[in-house]
Amino acid sequence: MFRSGGSDYAINGTSARLLDVQELLADSGIGREMHVIVGQGQLDQVLRATPEERRGFIEEASGVLKHRKRKERALRNSTQWSRT
Repeated sequence: MFRSGGSDYAINGTSARLLDVQELLADSGIGREMHVIVGQGQLDQVLRATPEERRGFIEEASGVLKHRKRKERALRNSTQWSRT
């Protein structure tokens, strides 16, 4: 998002159409029809966030973050077991 009102869209660093992003978000549970509550004072934080930080906000809101953390924990545990 740009201050001028324009925006560029990317998925994993690859340029994408708005439709592609909307479809991806719809699959994750936060599509166009979904409402997400942003606390007072946090909207500015979201708008000024780096792409990595913005991704974190979206993942947290969609519930993806929970699954990513589980995957990281499982990979860590499997690595520990393979060392022993």
